[in-house]
Amino acid sequence: MWSLLINDIQLRLQRDSELVYDEPGIAYATDQETLFGYQALAQHFIHPVQCHSTFWQRMNDAAMDQRTKKVGKYSDLVYNQIIKIFEGSQVQREDSGWVLVPSDLDEDQVGLLYGILDYKGIKPRGFVDVACVASAKSAISNNTFFVDLHLERTVVTQLNPHEGEIKVVDVKTVPNTGYLHLAKRWIDTVAQQSLEESRFDPRVSGDTEQQVFERLRERLHSEEIVIAVEHNGEIRSTNVLKSTLAQNSIDVYERIVAECAAEAHVLLGQHAANLPGFSDFITTSGRSVEQCQSGSSIAAIAELDNQLPEGSDVDLFKSFKSSQANEAASQIASNRIDLATANTSRSMVPTHVLINDEAHAIGSHFDVYLNGVALCNVKLLNNVLVLNSLASVETKVNNRLVLGDTAVQNGDRITFSINDEATKEIVLIRVAEHG
Repeated sequence: MWSLLINDIQLRLQRDSELVYDEPGIAYATDQETLFGYQALAQHFIHPVQCHSTFWQRMNDAAMDQRTKKVGKYSDLVYNQIIKIFEGSQVQREDSGWVLVPSDLDEDQVGLLYGILDYKGIKPRGFVDVACVASAKSAISNNTFFVDLHLERTVVTQLNPHEGEIKVVDVKTVPNTGYLHLAKRWIDTVAQQSLEESRFDPRVSGDTEQQVFERLRERLHSEEIVIAVEHNGEIRSTNVLKSTLAQNSIDVYERIVAECAAEAHVLLGQHAANLPGFSDFITTSGRSVEQCQSGSSIAAIAELDNQLPEGSDVDLFKSFKSSQANEAASQIASNRIDLATANTSRSMVPTHVLINDEAHAIGSHFDVYLNGVALCNVKLLNNVLVLNSLASVETKVNNRLVLGDTAVQNGDRITFSINDEATKEIVLIRVAEHG
């Protein structure tokens, strides 16, 4: 089974246990070439006029503001990135697959996307609202809201449970609150601090501004972020606190959270959960907050795939009846790597992580770092050790690419790559309790 997640911060195609495509939904278009994903994102501040970051949100046949000889409509960009997504994926027309779409895409937009996929020989079994499946393993009440961050906007979805079914009841799109909007603010924050320290403005050119953007994107998880910029053969550096970025984002956070009812339970998608200080801001507003489990969507669509009779019409599902709805989220459900976790014996559960010939006790939870950069964490749940890999780090278990939550066992070798440069390997081992 394959699944395609439509979130323009990271479009993700997964086929069985393999992550096939994981790049942003952004394009750089000129008469000479059209680039997508990280190649296009690398041009965003250098050539802003030629970069397009709203076509997945628009999902229509409207003419582009900056047309080229090769592309003239926003749907052309969707079509061409769909080609990029599926090339080399070996997905066949008869293969079972699902498309997870943002809550604010309407039936006409989903119909356009379906037409593009069908034209390319891709036949999904259906489209499903991402809010329904992402929250499938969370506790849902009548006052629950799912917050989904995208490149240019944030989508806030109100959910309602009824007899085990999770249903979308209301959707709000909050413009000018997306990742790129926040990143521009963070760049201004870095620039102001740099000016105060050294009178150097890293916004002096599109190239230097792009460098700041890339450093922020790579290191946003750090409490203190080192921003080094090359300009005219010199390296200019400044440090900015993550808490400072959070403070300068407060008014944007207020606009997003205002769409959630007072005393609501707020579920955060992965990208929203990574925003500096956002979870704390929600808590201080009198609302409760929870990050959706990374394996929830995959497990939920696998369940939906089993529920749907063969030959059913292709529909947009705005509700999902889960056999696990409202259960305590203690079981990791993932069909990416099947290690028969339910039958894992205690003797196979690792107790230590071996790093550079040093054994580190796992206990109930252990974080792995490389040069101050978080690579993953492992945690013990119901006698199963679960590896949670981070989206920004290429992670392989026994040379097999994994994403999100994956069950691991004694003897597994886990390798990490960051931007095709730094690599690290750890080995999971079990230290006997008795000699």
